[in-house]
Amino acid sequence: MLAIQLNINALLFTSIVTAAAFLGFIFRSSQIGSLKRKVIELENEMLSNHSEILDLQRENASLELQMKQMHIPVISMKTVREDKSSETHDINAKVPVRKDSLKNSGS
Repeated sequence: MLAIQLNINALLFTSIVTAAAFLGFIFRSSQIGSLKRKVIELENEMLSNHSEILDLQRENASLELQMKQMHIPVISMKTVREDKSSETHDINAKVPVRKDSLKNSGS
């Protein structure tokens, strides 16, 4: 005969399939539980980071408010720019003199 005969106990087969499904369910449940714990841990970390950022923002805002309330003399930037512009004019005036002195010393 060409057919192969197999004797399979239906009760044994059903119990093996049920046990495998139960073990798979337990394994997957433990994986899901550990992933949920990791997600909760990361969420708590993010919440603590955000609260720390908010505290720093409050501190920064209070420092800015203190700086606005303090009367610090301000140095006018116009006088500094005038000084810098006069220095550039002096340098530009000296450049031709230096070129002439370099030409004369090279000869």
